[in-house]
Amino acid sequence: IVKNVGGRLELCYDSPGDETKSINLFCTSEAIFPYGFASRNEGKYFLEPPSSIIELYTYGDWKAVIEPFQGINNFIDIGLPNHPVHPTHCFTLGMRLETVSPLIPSEIVPATVVKVFDNIYFLIQIDDVEKPRIKNNDSLEYESNEKTTWLCTAKHPYIFPINWAKENKVKFSPPLNWSSDVEEFNWNVYLKITGSQAAPAELFPERASAAARGFEVHMRLEYVEPRNQDLICAAHITRIVDDLLFIKFDHRPCCQDYIVHMDSENLFPVDWCKSNSHPLAPPEDYLKIVKKFPKENFRGDLTRQSLYEVVMTTNEDDLEWCPPLYFNR
Repeated sequence: IVKNVGGRLELCYDSPGDETKSINLFCTSEAIFPYGFASRNEGKYFLEPPSSIIELYTYGDWKAVIEPFQGINNFIDIGLPNHPVHPTHCFTLGMRLETVSPLIPSEIVPATVVKVFDNIYFLIQIDDVEKPRIKNNDSLEYESNEKTTWLCTAKHPYIFPINWAKENKVKFSPPLNWSSDVEEFNWNVYLKITGSQAAPAELFPERASAAARGFEVHMRLEYVEPRNQDLICAAHITRIVDDLLFIKFDHRPCCQDYIVHMDSENLFPVDWCKSNSHPLAPPEDYLKIVKKFPKENFRGDLTRQSLYEVVMTTNEDDLEWCPPLYFNR
């Protein structure tokens, strides 16, 4: 743990040398386990070097980092919350489905179940036509890449049955390197070409309602930039589909909306950054106003930079603010 800002942790991967990578996770994240967890569950879980930096060092270098973790039978209690009990799933190897792209979370893309770990966890990967799925023991060949894979449970918020995007009028991108005589991507054609089967719709959970929870279109909030986890931005809701929010950054209004689950730990209420002394990327219009502020009005502690940090307030009737109780409960 490098930093703790209001429960949002900056975690730095242990590595053999100076070159490493940091990630940000909220302290309640299911991706965080106590020291010694993998060793105690040896045979089911394994410690591996992070895929994003594994090639920076040799096998021997990584072995020296991982070995001290092995043989630990007792957890070190650091006050982590209990992980939820997940229902069992019935997904099988090779099933096709739709998912939010891990790389570009504004698109729905086709994906394949490439590994089934047990009756709780399975792995899916975004499809690439030029990389056919070849069976290798208990899995299909895949690249261990955080930009193209999701580790899933039966209730993973970003997996859907085929044609979900079309039925809900959400942008759908065909597989990488896809070409077909059919102008529009067609799942029936794709399944026939790949000789695969679609995951039955009944395997996916019934989705809740973000609107029933209290979210509304045009509500303002603060949201973590998916491609830069250090950056939290002013944003607003443009659309709601079931339990998914479509979020647009206020400082980049021309960019596509991001698809975010209503319980995402990357969503925060207005003023979260201020109350936790975390920088906030303000809306585009606010930056324009600050840039036009006359220089002669800057005196003493009042600088252009200090104005960037002023909390936004508004009297406009068409703007609403998300109540804090909707986040990170």
